[in-house]
Amino acid sequence: MSAAIKIPFNALPEQTRARFVGAVSGTGTQPIHAQTTSKIGAYFLWSFVAFGALVAAFTVASDGFGSMYWGRQDTDMLIGYVLAFFVGGYALLAMIRRFVRDKSTPYRRGRYLFGTDLVDATKDAEIVIWPLAQLQSVQAVHQHTNGVYSSTFIHFHFGNKRETLNIRGKAKAETVLNELARTRRAIADAAAARDMQLLQQLDIFAEVRGGQVWNEPNAAAQVAKHVSGNHRASSIPFPLKWASLTALGLSILAVPVFFVRNTLSDDSAFAATRASGRAEDYERYLRYGENHRTEAEELLFQAAFTEAQATGTVSALRDYVREYPTSPHLAQVRQVMHQRFETVKAEFLQQASQSNPAMPVFMSDLLVWLEAHDSPPMQVRFSAPSSETLAELDQTLASRSSNMTPIAPHFTDDRSQPREAGITEVFQRGFRAVFPEDVVSLTHAGRADINQPAPVPSVDIRYEIRPSGATFHNDAGREFVGIHVNFIVAMKVPERAESHEFQVAVQPPEHFTVSYTDYGGPGAGPSDGVVYSTMARLAFEKLSANIALHFFRPGTPAFQQAAGELQAPSGGGRPLVGNGCTNTCNTANDGECDDGGPNSLYSVCDLGTDCADCGPRTAADAGGAGGAPSPQGVPAPNGCTNTCRTANDNECDDGGPNSLYAVCALGTDCADCGPRPPQR
Repeated sequence: MSAAIKIPFNALPEQTRARFVGAVSGTGTQPIHAQTTSKIGAYFLWSFVAFGALVAAFTVASDGFGSMYWGRQDTDMLIGYVLAFFVGGYALLAMIRRFVRDKSTPYRRGRYLFGTDLVDATKDAEIVIWPLAQLQSVQAVHQHTNGVYSSTFIHFHFGNKRETLNIRGKAKAETVLNELARTRRAIADAAAARDMQLLQQLDIFAEVRGGQVWNEPNAAAQVAKHVSGNHRASSIPFPLKWASLTALGLSILAVPVFFVRNTLSDDSAFAATRASGRAEDYERYLRYGENHRTEAEELLFQAAFTEAQATGTVSALRDYVREYPTSPHLAQVRQVMHQRFETVKAEFLQQASQSNPAMPVFMSDLLVWLEAHDSPPMQVRFSAPSSETLAELDQTLASRSSNMTPIAPHFTDDRSQPREAGITEVFQRGFRAVFPEDVVSLTHAGRADINQPAPVPSVDIRYEIRPSGATFHNDAGREFVGIHVNFIVAMKVPERAESHEFQVAVQPPEHFTVSYTDYGGPGAGPSDGVVYSTMARLAFEKLSANIALHFFRPGTPAFQQAAGELQAPSGGGRPLVGNGCTNTCNTANDGECDDGGPNSLYSVCDLGTDCADCGPRTAADAGGAGGAPSPQGVPAPNGCTNTCRTANDNECDDGGPNSLYAVCALGTDCADCGPRPPQR
């Protein structure tokens, strides 16, 4: 059985309540020792906890607030909000509860030692009394920290229960113990003398001790319900008494706070997105945002359209149509794409060759098809002479001369296909001069059955190889037949009945020199292969200028780029003339290199001015085997020159009588214009 007596404060008689309040307030019988509860410490502790919870809640709420990258928080973050609200709410309730408790009792709560009892008055409207009559022993323990005295604990043993008072100061602790002993002796003496007046004076619970209220808790509870008089204690409201449950209930407020925070953050993020005006930011908002999705989608369509237009490319506009199929600007986008195609077509027609009226018409139809089908790459397909055809040709040549070197072994697939890839590059270079790659582009499809229609526009090239009638000899007495290459080009557009066809016939040069150093060295293979490879290379390279001449008017930038005049040299070294490669030599495009550089046959032009026949030149070529170059402008037999850059194009371009253009000096396009009278 516990030695403690628990009595509601209001169950005590009015006289006893007044005496207890007076005793702990210092107006009546003083307790031997009073250990009151601290107010400042409790308020400071709970204020610190509440402030920490507030900081935590603010940190969680501000994390990513208004960010275009993470404006809205996931519901997982609700845990942080609920925890912060619970801890903060509990801390606030604890402070309020402490204030209400301090005001709910007419005495200051604490633990009080009297001569007759040890009273625990820290509970709400209830006091716990430990009668010292049941005390078995008292023990004082002096506490030391690192050898320094800190406080004294006085332990009161009541059977298997122990109550402790903490007293700071040895002297004070000794005084308390001495005063307790003296008072207990006085009570014992008064009891022996039956001095009831002194006993009542020393015992503040004299009126109730041993009575029904003292011994029967139920009776005490009933009496407390009907208390009257002064010095009454009030009960703590339920929300404060069960502060943890109340705080848990209040933490539900974290849910609407979370959603309000997300709404405000979403608004701020959208404002930042709108300020940036970039399509990628609108797309990001549509991934993570919520409140302004409709408006963001509309602004995204406009921003993306503006950015696509700013690129100036058709591919960006096509990407727009593919990425935003529901955009209200699609009709406008297609109109801009159409204008882009019309601009490209106009630029082409301004520079297009007029020698074949069907060519511009076909190219216009090609652009229409490409615009309607998002410009898939055109296929460049080849059909080469069969090995049987070349073998028959070799048999014919062998019947004429036993020293004639056969052609077929040097035009096998593995030797011919790299040259065909070079032809594709020629077409690409020519078209790239005018057409952006997102409008017209080419892909090398290699060998194919060109009689079968392609799913996309195609450039079908069939070429034939036959003897030219010329015969070449090397130092060993071997004979080589001159190669005549006839290229038949057919450009086709699906769903268009007519194709555009043209032919380019390339004759071998009258003379050419083979350099083993440039073509693989003595150990690279027999001279037969080197000779025929050289003739084939010259034929295929000459195709470039002929293709440029077919599509573009000489003298135009497109013609210059397509013919290679504006191309940078592919080898190392510093360019010599302009970009290192022009065709201003009066014997350009004749199949013979005449610029005086390495491997040239003659030295009648400036280095780098016979690009079609010699290839690009660099500073390293200035000491070539051809000797010092002769000045440009060698007179023709009739007294005029062919130094015009568009000479030999069948169009008179020197600005004189009957000329079509005026792009050269008078008398410099002799082959096309004829002799001009001397200027006076």
